[in-house]
Amino acid sequence: MSGFFFGTEIVIIRYIRDDYSSVAQLFWYSLIGVFLLLPFSGGVSETVLMANMPVLIIFGVVNTAIAALLYVSGISRIEAQKGSILALLEPVSGIFFDVTILHTPLLMDTAIGCVFILFGAYIAVMEKSPRIFGKYFKIQI
Repeated sequence: MSGFFFGTEIVIIRYIRDDYSSVAQLFWYSLIGVFLLLPFSGGVSETVLMANMPVLIIFGVVNTAIAALLYVSGISRIEAQKGSILALLEPVSGIFFDVTILHTPLLMDTAIGCVFILFGAYIAVMEKSPRIFGKYFKIQI
């Protein structure tokens, strides 16, 4: 279901890119998300909320104002097929920051998965197939 809704999101962003700017799309995207998720915010006590408010504000500014704006403006400029594949880079960057900043051990399965994701993204964004593929596999990408 997540993949279906993610694909739908990419198609909608590309469909309305001529009518709405990236900032306007992000505004409506965020506003609708706030209304949908507002009922789930009541389960947090006031003391916990106030203790974590600086982190939540930083998270909101970094995630919404910077990351989401770059995401929406980037997705609206590329093909939907490439956008969905390139979105797989998000977990790879999360793993990178997890290992470098939080010093979480990197498991071999995780590293292999990251290599496959990066390799797939490389293949997806190539306009023509690289010579190495044509030479050894005789395929068109």
